[in-house]
Amino acid sequence: MMGRVLIAGAVMMAMGWMGQAEPPVHALILSGQNNHDWRSTTPVLQEALEGTGRFTVTVTEAPETLTPADLDGVDVIVSNWNAWGEAAVTDWRADFREAFLAFVRNEGKGFVSVHAGSSSFFDWEEYHDLAITTWDLDRMGHGAVHAFPVRATETEHPITADMPAFVTHDELWHDVPLHDEAEILALAYSSEEHGGTGRDEPILFARRYGTGRSVNLLLGHDAAAMAVPAFQALFARSAEWAATGDVTVGWPETGWEKASGEVAFRWNGAEVWRFRFGPEENKPYFDPVSIGGGPNLVWNAPPDHSWHHGIWFSWKYLNGVNYWEEEPDTGRPAGRTQVVDHEITTQDDGAADIRLALEYAYEGDVVLREDRRIAVSAPETDGAYHIDWDALFTPVGGPVELDRTPIEGEPGGARGGGYAGLSVRLQNMANPQMIHPDGAAAMEEEFFDFDATAAAYNGAFGGRPYGIAIVPCPDVFDGPTPWYGISVPAIPFYYFSPAYLFRGPQTLEPDETLRLRYRIAVRPGYWDAERLRDLENTMKSDGDGPSPGE
Repeated sequence: MMGRVLIAGAVMMAMGWMGQAEPPVHALILSGQNNHDWRSTTPVLQEALEGTGRFTVTVTEAPETLTPADLDGVDVIVSNWNAWGEAAVTDWRADFREAFLAFVRNEGKGFVSVHAGSSSFFDWEEYHDLAITTWDLDRMGHGAVHAFPVRATETEHPITADMPAFVTHDELWHDVPLHDEAEILALAYSSEEHGGTGRDEPILFARRYGTGRSVNLLLGHDAAAMAVPAFQALFARSAEWAATGDVTVGWPETGWEKASGEVAFRWNGAEVWRFRFGPEENKPYFDPVSIGGGPNLVWNAPPDHSWHHGIWFSWKYLNGVNYWEEEPDTGRPAGRTQVVDHEITTQDDGAADIRLALEYAYEGDVVLREDRRIAVSAPETDGAYHIDWDALFTPVGGPVELDRTPIEGEPGGARGGGYAGLSVRLQNMANPQMIHPDGAAAMEEEFFDFDATAAAYNGAFGGRPYGIAIVPCPDVFDGPTPWYGISVPAIPFYYFSPAYLFRGPQTLEPDETLRLRYRIAVRPGYWDAERLRDLENTMKSDGDGPSPGE
């Protein structure tokens, strides 16, 4: 009997496999010991296989107890187990070792190793021949976990046929020794900036072993890396080919999801961003905002401030009426921000042009109109993208006073006053920091307030570094603008805004218009002062651009 065994059945999920008539592939996952967190990663691997509908899966947490009989009915062995370093278990039963090799070599079955799953048995040459590679302490290395693109090099192989390039946030090994018969199927660029080699490194390779097949997938350092849909598809296709020599599991889709009041872009199965503007929303907003399968960086309707909505724009007071907070009895602000018309154009590469006509009204009377244009760029090779936010405001029927909660030092003022306009509410993070083009921003009593031509909020989300930057358009704003930021880990409360009205209220006369234009840039890794200055220069080189009405 297998030691500490977990068995689960197949669950259907849309990843391209439509339920062919072939019998299911049975996978045995070796787990229970690894110098990585097998407790969190093994369930992800199991779900990745079962979710295709093509596999049934058995997990053992004690491979050292397996006997040859435990391979009856198994089509592919997946290793998320190793005996690296000070491992408690360093060997398997002798009869199972022989059966394991014969399972692939003589019975035509498969073996798949994930990340460090082959780092074992350093005196067992046949195992290393089958596994194609293993960790070589004297030769190999890896940089920091970071975001990088992955691309196929062998498009004729069943595993990587039609494979789309995708972004993952993972640990990338370099200088990997390979068996002479290894076929390299995919590469990733090893960035010197993150401790790599400055060249492409193999991350997926396969070989024939007797009548069977072996695959080694070096991605999958932790559960977050394994959760990327493209990784899961690549892993499932590897397991199916190793088991059968064929592949029916498809790739996750890239494309648009459009519904009433929403538009979203998915890149290789991962939702990159979603814009919500329907009549049920109090304001239009972006949520989620992520990078290529990574965590959502923004927070919609947090319990402490339910009127915060990811990335959004809201005035605080128009003619003394509150358009910001929601009233407890209605769940709506007293002043209404209403989308009265919209036009959305999307491109296959992920770029979008969103145009909205909005009205700001109180008790049915419109006081301000806005023409808003939001242009979202296609993702770059590392998943980064930007959102150009352009708004033109026109009073209706009379002057409009734009105001905010008074700041400290003004009559009725408060330390937390001054906010209104474009805002970002971020998810819980570690190592929060705000950056401007001259360096790190200072924080006093949980608040940032400073003047700058750009700013970014950095943090580690799920152990991964990300940052969101905002650059007010230099052709619209004359010099540095005031910034408002909050960092309260105990709540958690992370927020920032180019606070347009921080210095005081403004009145728009009936014959005046107000234009506000910003670039919001989302990237893997932290922003620093130099990167912010580069972003500013990019904004300048793009020019003033078309107005929302054009």
